[in-house]
Amino acid sequence: MKNHHLSDCIVLDPELDSAPVVVVYGGLYGWEGAWLINKIPVDLKQSAIFVLPYHYETDCALCLKELRSKVSTDKISSYSLCGYSRGGICVYQYWKLEDWKILGLIDPSAPRMYKPPFADTVLDSVSTKIRCVYWVPNWGKDGYDGKIPDFAQHLRDLKVKMTEKATPHPDMPKFFFTTYGSDLKS
Repeated sequence: MKNHHLSDCIVLDPELDSAPVVVVYGGLYGWEGAWLINKIPVDLKQSAIFVLPYHYETDCALCLKELRSKVSTDKISSYSLCGYSRGGICVYQYWKLEDWKILGLIDPSAPRMYKPPFADTVLDSVSTKIRCVYWVPNWGKDGYDGKIPDFAQHLRDLKVKMTEKATPHPDMPKFFFTTYGSDLKS
């Protein structure tokens, strides 16, 4: 296992002949980059290449360029993009950048929370790729003026693969990887 601490991201490389790449954007309060490392189960770190941007404002194209400077593209079997909390906005922003296998939403900010806002329908055309864990009460009494409950309901209406469980917000990344890790590495 090699851990590359690069200019814009950390790359966790299990040094396999072929492995999927999982880009994971984190959120506010330092819950991003290196903080995410211990939220990923060991078996998943041993079977997938993780790209962890240091900050949610880091351009995904820069992180992919840094990844490719350390891992040959012939060793990459697929790409997935995940966003935790504020990092969910990065999924809405970069979903067209690659042919992502999985779009992971980890107790995400709602699309309308971004400035300028995305529509709640931003991922509708790729809804079969979505894997989501959500607990709306984590977002406070009013859910940011109803944006969080509205988006969660939209995802339910789309019938995406979503697991809703009373889980504290900081524990959601581990819950996501435990719930959907097999989808990321298959």
